Amino acid sequence: MSKDVLAKLKADIRSQNLPLGVPLKQVDLAKRYEVSRIPIRDSLQQLLAEGWLVPHGKCGVMIPVLVRHEAEDLYRMRSALEVMLLELALPHLNHAILGKAKDYLKALDHKDLTLLERGELNWLFHKTLYEAANRPTLFKVVEQLHSQVDRYIGFQCIPLDYDGKSQSDHYEMLKLLENQEYESALECLRSHIEKAGELLITCLRD
Repeated sequence: MSKDVLAKLKADIRSQNLPLGVPLKQVDLAKRYEVSRIPIRDSLQQLLAEGWLVPHGKCGVMIPVLVRHEAEDLYRMRSALEVMLLELALPHLNHAILGKAKDYLKALDHKDLTLLERGELNWLFHKTLYEAANRPTLFKVVEQLHSQVDRYIGFQCIPLDYDGKSQSDHYEMLKLLENQEYESALECLRSHIEKAGELLITCLRD
């Protein structure tokens, strides 16, 4: 039950169906999702730990307002650390890993995906490549950054219509990896992350 509530909360945050910058009330959320307050409480604590929510007052939580400087920091860190992680993974990539990554891209091509499903598949594509590095500490940091960036995805995908460009970048990077054009693949990843960040930051600034 908590897992279902967590997924619904994430979907509503991404779609901007819940208010930003005001305390979230457990009783209201329990009515919204037709559950008891226990799974609501557990889900809010999980979202707080993942960076989707921030503390408010002594015990409350709220969805933070989308902030340009925060987005800029997150994308800069992603650009540096994900390129590093992929570079460490390069010697360990094989046909099975690249094939699994391609399967996730094909799943991302489906037009009827929800924002939550799209975000999960996007991470699974990147995760499949990064795990090959076998660097758990660095991977954990990158995973946390992805989780924090996730709450911007609804804002990015709907008003900025970035899905098509993102998929094109994914396929290009995978092709370069398959052809062992590693320097170009690393540059493709760096550009993929930085361009998405620049687009989002410009929109937030405006």
